[in-house]
Amino acid sequence: MSVMSVETAAPEYFKVKQVAGKLNVSVRTVYELLASKELGSVKIRGALRVPADCLAEYAARLRGNDA
Repeated sequence: MSVMSVETAAPEYFKVKQVAGKLNVSVRTVYELLASKELGSVKIRGALRVPADCLAEYAARLRGNDA
């Protein structure tokens, strides 16, 4: 029987500042995307985080709009 590591099983979450850096936009723009629900997020004990899959989905939608 194989034991899965918590590190490999846990989803990745980003802080707003990290998301801003990845998208090359301002922190304010990220907050606007979150407020408009264009970009998904979760709260973990009051801390706002963007799951990696939400960031990937948003980026895919952007690429789709450019096509």
